Amino acid sequence: MKKIILPQFAWFGDKEVEISFPEDWDIHLKVMKGEGKLPITREKIISSLREPIGTKPLNKLAENKKDRS
Repeated sequence: MKKIILPQFAWFGDKEVEISFPEDWDIHLKVMKGEGKLPITREKIISSLREPIGTKPLNKLAENKKDRS
């Protein structure tokens, strides 16, 4: 049997689960984009909201709006 280890409960303790597959199966493990990168900091989130790429900041987009829809 082929065995792979998969992460689970990423936000609740970072546990792993081992899964077995038949030897004749062709298994490929794909990871999410950004896997292994550092988390985004609070400062980076604030900076991105204040100075977004390709659009006006949220406070400018919301100027003179009468409601939140």
